[in-house]
Amino acid sequence: MKFLIVITILVGISFSCKKENLKKFDRVHYPAETQTFDVNGNGTADFAYNFSQVSSKDIPVSESIIIGSFIELRSTLIVPHLGGETFKLSQGDTIKRPSGFMDLVYYNRKIVSRNWDGDRWDELWTVNAVVDKTYYLGYLLDDNSEDDLGWVRFDINKEDATVIILESKHTSGDFIVIE
Repeated sequence: MKFLIVITILVGISFSCKKENLKKFDRVHYPAETQTFDVNGNGTADFAYNFSQVSSKDIPVSESIIIGSFIELRSTLIVPHLGGETFKLSQGDTIKRPSGFMDLVYYNRKIVSRNWDGDRWDELWTVNAVVDKTYYLGYLLDDNSEDDLGWVRFDINKEDATVIILESKHTSGDFIVIE
């Protein structure tokens, strides 16, 4: 009897794992390889951009999300450091050099995401930003240079999640204003 129940469960699982259910993940386009960004032009990557996917355990998958995140490299820090959206800055904002201790721990920063609702993917990537058109990021580098505080302006393609640096400025001062 137990053998019959096990066989029935295995047959049910194999029918629910049809190939077309798994192919739906392939219809989302995003960069296959990790991108790196050198924001200060010294030849060393300061950020990496990669993707991860989290899905429900049921078959067929009822919910899933693909997330594109920045990973801070070489003790680079996204500033301002506290909570909120990764792209929370806009033109005219001032980025201040942190005073006192800051925990320079490597951590992921979500910049784009795309959801699967069990039937289809979101039409476009959602950008984790305050402003919908222009994406600015403040940073503090730990590279022993004088120009270690700065900002970078990105363009993000909402169809394939590619990221391009449009402009970057640095300073050795205590603050920098996004122009």
